[in-house]
Amino acid sequence: MRVDSSSEVPDFRDKSARLFAFLREFAALRSPKVTDLSVYESVLWFHEIPHTPNCFTVAWEAQREGAHVWLEVKKRREPACPQVPSICKDWVVFESLLDSVGEPRLEARILVPESGSGEGGTSDAPESAGESSSKFLELTDYPEIQQHWQEYLVAKWKPWAERHREWKSAQSVYGKLFTVYQQLKSLGETYEFLLGLGLLTWRVPSEQTIRRHLLVGQANIAFDGNTGTISVDPASEGVRLAVETDMLEPNERGPVEMQQVLERNVQEVSETPWDKALLEPVLRSWVNAVHPQGIYEDNLFPPHEITEIPQITFAPALILRRRTGRSLARAMAVVIDQVSAGGPIPFGVKRLCHITQDTFSKGDFLGGDSSDHSEDDLEVYFPLPTNEEQRQIVGQLRTRQGVLVQGPPGTGKSHTIANLICHLLATGKRILVTSQTPRALKVLKEKVPKELSELCVHVLGNDRASLEELEKSVRGISDRFYRWEPRAHKQQVRNLEREVYEQRKHQAEINLKLRELRERDIYQHRVPGTTYLGTAQSIAQKLAEHRELYGWFLDILQPNTEMPLDISQFHELLSAFRRLPPARCKELDCLVIDQTAIPDIASFLSMIRAEGRALESRGRFAERA
Repeated sequence: MRVDSSSEVPDFRDKSARLFAFLREFAALRSPKVTDLSVYESVLWFHEIPHTPNCFTVAWEAQREGAHVWLEVKKRREPACPQVPSICKDWVVFESLLDSVGEPRLEARILVPESGSGEGGTSDAPESAGESSSKFLELTDYPEIQQHWQEYLVAKWKPWAERHREWKSAQSVYGKLFTVYQQLKSLGETYEFLLGLGLLTWRVPSEQTIRRHLLVGQANIAFDGNTGTISVDPASEGVRLAVETDMLEPNERGPVEMQQVLERNVQEVSETPWDKALLEPVLRSWVNAVHPQGIYEDNLFPPHEITEIPQITFAPALILRRRTGRSLARAMAVVIDQVSAGGPIPFGVKRLCHITQDTFSKGDFLGGDSSDHSEDDLEVYFPLPTNEEQRQIVGQLRTRQGVLVQGPPGTGKSHTIANLICHLLATGKRILVTSQTPRALKVLKEKVPKELSELCVHVLGNDRASLEELEKSVRGISDRFYRWEPRAHKQQVRNLEREVYEQRKHQAEINLKLRELRERDIYQHRVPGTTYLGTAQSIAQKLAEHRELYGWFLDILQPNTEMPLDISQFHELLSAFRRLPPARCKELDCLVIDQTAIPDIASFLSMIRAEGRALESRGRFAERA
């Protein structure tokens, strides 16, 4: 971002700070006040993680810091219920058999089918009194069934039930995390996944019940489909532990100075969320400063009761909640501090607070270094198909601080941005592309040519896949840097410049031919001594209109043929022809013999004599025929 270093008006810095203060309060107003975390989409407490071989959490190991994985749950197959002894099958209540929490039971009596003997290994069971149409078997009459059942419970079912309860508790955690993973994958721009520490429970004087974590940090969830493992670890850009007191009224947050101290202390431990030796003093200091009887408890379990005395419990939890303007408000607060401390103010902010010149001189294109490029270099390097509007954007960027490109979806905004990225990189500029959602950046990345995409650093999200993509792009740039050969590069540039020159030459020749064709269409022809004046098309249209009058002209003349008569002789001949009578005109329409084909007198007389001799000879030989 280009920063204007020109002199400032006296109240300019104060205006900038008040502008961001307004934006911060506006963002806070748009964020709903949440006093109880139970309204969030998902809350998973770390104390709910069962101590089983397929589960792990760093919360179990005190003072464990630097762990890459905070939580890991592996998928396990449900333990199969052991088979019931055959002698007991007809007596078992199967609904209770599969319930590992309770204890399975047998029916006190079962009905005997009329067509068969008694079930349960007996055929001579006594008939129940008072029921002549049905026969029942009473369990009390068969002690051997009860004995086999008790042996089955002790030896097989109870060990299975213990394993099944462990599996069920782990599966419940696995199911919650899997649902969170799917929601983040499908609607990652809508939700945020956080680690909450320091649960504040307090019934404030306004009678509102507060049940929120005081500290939150960014988390990432990953799923390994091959092993069925779900893990939670820090976000790719770091934990960034921050204080959240928006659930409290300003008079309930304690002194402002204490708030500032708390935020500074949290910043110092923002990347060590599990180091209780560093976090506990921060939490204890805050609750002691807010209330004289404030309590801090180092416990994974949240308290059951909420009283008028504020209590902070370590009680870590994973939270999935909708994104709001909360993070924007925090960013605005940081900007206000920087502006008030005398930090540089970007030009865009100055333009909002004061009338400022929007243009800049050549060589200062977006604040970049133009030492390698001529100020008059107007070449546009667009690898994708382009139009005149995109070229106008480049022209505006050469002299202005920014350009707003607006349009509905599908009108080519991403296409235009991809072209601009390539052009600016080709002219030696450094580009930063940001978006409110990772999805828009992914669409843009697909449009940038592969040759340039490999030279860009991509950060498209906060999950592990995005972190791996970032590492891949940095590694690719490093490899390209170490394999760089300046001499081969210069030769390649010369070859490309030569190719560009040949293509431009060919394009110029084509444009010249097109121009000539266009000029032929618009050239004004003039026929001397006539009223025919205009383009070839307009003259052809006039001739078509006069076809009835001049259709008898059948002569085909070449374009460069000269007229045998001049204009005056032609007009005289035409007027004489128009004065002739019809009989004379009919005579002139007759065939005219060429004078050169007529013989002279001597030849004509010789042909007459020859004809006479021929007729005489014919007469003599006619009698013989």
